[in-house]
Amino acid sequence: PPRSTLFPYTTLFRSDYSAISLSADSSAILAIQTETNANIWVAAKDHYDEMQQITHGRGDGLRSLDFLSPDKIVYTSNDSGNWDLSVIGVNGDSPNVVSGPRQYHSAPVACDAGRSVAFISTSQGVSHIWKTDLASGAVTQLTSGLGEVSPQCPLDEKWVALWSVLLGVEPQ
Repeated sequence: PPRSTLFPYTTLFRSDYSAISLSADSSAILAIQTETNANIWVAAKDHYDEMQQITHGRGDGLRSLDFLSPDKIVYTSNDSGNWDLSVIGVNGDSPNVVSGPRQYHSAPVACDAGRSVAFISTSQGVSHIWKTDLASGAVTQLTSGLGEVSPQCPLDEKWVALWSVLLGVEPQ
């Protein structure tokens, strides 16, 4: 029988694996693959019983979503295996990827009255807050500390609140 062992995780795996085992002669690997499927559904507040599915991707919204306006949503999607940010209308029109270069993106929030999106990206190996201008497509890094998370924008304002990692600082 195969002996149980740890198998190093590689970026080639685009799903969750558990119960990994390697054969005694190391010629075969055995694993259980878990895939999560999530889609976004929408309904009017006074007709919640008439939910309509508007996305048909892989992991849509699992890393967060937000309304840009009453008729547009920004959300995370793993269709490409990349955790992109996409925008879609509540009517289910074709989604548009808005996140820029290939890298992990999460926690999108609407800013500037829905004209831009602040989000987390780990493009440099650390979580930083970035912003995408939806009209021009320009992507700007907003932070460069030791790690920042949880961006928040008042919808009509031009500022972003966030949590930041500080080394050597005790919580007050």
